[in-house]
Amino acid sequence: MFTFDFTELVELVDDLEHDLNMVKDIADDDMFVEELRTIMADNFGDIWVTKGRAIGSDWNGRTLVQTGNLRDSLRNEMRLRVRRVGPDLLVFDSSVFYARYVNQMYRFYGVTDEAEGDIASAVGAVLRQKGKLRWS
Repeated sequence: MFTFDFTELVELVDDLEHDLNMVKDIADDDMFVEELRTIMADNFGDIWVTKGRAIGSDWNGRTLVQTGNLRDSLRNEMRLRVRRVGPDLLVFDSSVFYARYVNQMYRFYGVTDEAEGDIASAVGAVLRQKGKLRWS
């Protein structure tokens, strides 16, 4: 005979729901968004220094810098634009109008492995600060 107790499954779902609500709340945390802005500015700086190689892009040796305006709009955290698109999405991009056209030719929007780790660490730190996760 085999019996299955749904109690554990229900508790697991409740724990996951609790943790997901905590994750959703961090998008509204201004300090967290500013930390992400710093991480992403460093990320874009790494992409520019490596001429795209940090994200697997190939700029054919081009620096993509004529005036420095586009590069600096991404590397300088005070200039990096952060937009909220819907309740669950933040966009980090340039306010320079031609950025999207240049990105179509030479991809510079992306996340390096190092930045991905930094983002995961930042999320973990905020969640630990806000309360205990129930499921891990």
